[in-house]
Amino acid sequence: MMTRFIDVPTLSAIVKTVGVSEFLAQLTEIVKEDFKRWLDFDKSARLASHSAVGVIELMPASDSKLYSFKYVNGHPANTGNKMWVSKKRVSRKRKRIKEKLL
Repeated sequence: MMTRFIDVPTLSAIVKTVGVSEFLAQLTEIVKEDFKRWLDFDKSARLASHSAVGVIELMPASDSKLYSFKYVNGHPANTGNKMWVSKKRVSRKRKRIKEKLL
């Protein structure tokens, strides 16, 4: 299974496709199911790298089958500059992700 990268524009496209209400309903159910399995998850501290403009963090979580992480890019300064993720990473993956989702 390949890592699925979801940036702000991709998430916006998903919400637009399924609708806000349906997206929130599905997300709520998924979160509820995950919390029921809370003890099944291997949890570890987030990995952080500090810079002059913020902290770049990798926040991992996994169970016996799947591994996932949240990547935070230098918050809080980068969001003000519309730098939600590295532009290089987005440009390489955005087209492939959109093709799979839409």
